[in-house]
Amino acid sequence: MAWFASTIHAHLRPYARPEDYCDLPGSADVYFFWCFRRAISFKLDLSAFPNCMAFFERMQQPPSVLKVWAHEKQVDADFARAA
Repeated sequence: MAWFASTIHAHLRPYARPEDYCDLPGSADVYFFWCFRRAISFKLDLSAFPNCMAFFERMQQPPSVLKVWAHEKQVDADFARAA
């Protein structure tokens, strides 16, 4: 437990509490975005959460997110070729 508390938890805090690190108007909770993306990847029925889905859709628009997704797609393709 000490290892998790001193290593993993410390690295998750900036994502779980973005307001502690960024006071820009409109800054978003990236950790929630990641969690919601995981829920979608597991094909869970999220229709009961329209506000969360709208947030997820908005978070896919910034150029920085599109750049990360393009990088992720390239890494996935590289791994597929290596396998």
